[in-house]
Amino acid sequence: MALSIHAFIECLALGSQTTRKATLTLLVGIGCHKWAEGLTLGFEYRRADFPPKLALNFCLIHAFLNGGAVVLGWFTSQSSELMSGILGAISAGTFLYVATV
Repeated sequence: MALSIHAFIECLALGSQTTRKATLTLLVGIGCHKWAEGLTLGFEYRRADFPPKLALNFCLIHAFLNGGAVVLGWFTSQSSELMSGILGAISAGTFLYVATV
C-alpha cells in the first residue's frame, strides 16, 4: 500500500512540473527507481501466493493510477506554482518513508 501511495504522489508531482528541465529531471529520478517498485510488488504478490490473474489486475490498476496521477498533477499545476512545490515535497517525504520502511 505504501508503494502505491508513493507512486501515485510522485506521479502527481511529475504532472505538476512547469518547466521542461524540471519534468525531465523528475522523470529520470522516477525512472531510476520505478523498476525496483515493480520488482518489489511482484515479489510481494508471489510471496503472498496471489493468484496470477489477481496480481495482474492489481498491477494494471497500479499502472493506470500512475498515469491518472500525472494527468491530475498537470491539472492542479495550472492553478498555482505553489501546488507544484507542495506535491514535490510530499513526493520526497513518501520516498523517504518507503526507503526507511
